[in-house]
Amino acid sequence: MPGSDCQVWREFPDRLVGYPGRLHLWDHEMNKWKYESEWTNEVSMVLTGAAFYHKYFNYLYTYKMPGDIKNWVDAHMNCEDIAMNFLVANVTGKAPIKVTPRKKFKCPECTAIDGLSLDQTHMVERSECINKFATVFGTMPLKVVEHRADPVLYKDDFPEKLKSFPNIGSL
Repeated sequence: MPGSDCQVWREFPDRLVGYPGRLHLWDHEMNKWKYESEWTNEVSMVLTGAAFYHKYFNYLYTYKMPGDIKNWVDAHMNCEDIAMNFLVANVTGKAPIKVTPRKKFKCPECTAIDGLSLDQTHMVERSECINKFATVFGTMPLKVVEHRADPVLYKDDFPEKLKSFPNIGSL
């Protein structure tokens, strides 16, 4: 599967390319930004645990991240992926590209991640990250799109051993 992500990234090297996708929304009742991870056709972020991006963005993240975002992320041990999405969107003015129909990043060895993302306080903190970062950037650089680059060959009827990415359709 990483081969398909990389192929899409080669065509769009100025984007974050990966999965799963996430969304930021404006909460009219609370009058602030909200982090959303529900299954939707819209995305404004992709998690960096399963993403490709140009190494230049690592340089920008390390040495040119605005304000105290990097220190804030380090102190909270959360939201480095949201910070990277903010940075890339701010520099390029473009949305990430979500690949594969997967909602979650599956990693059998990473049992602690599942527990963290299911915790409601985790969602609240990630919403706080979005609001903090928007304040530091002085704008909301994240772009909402409905575009996905899903390789659909996994649906074709030919032997599994010939498929490059035989498990791509499984959720």
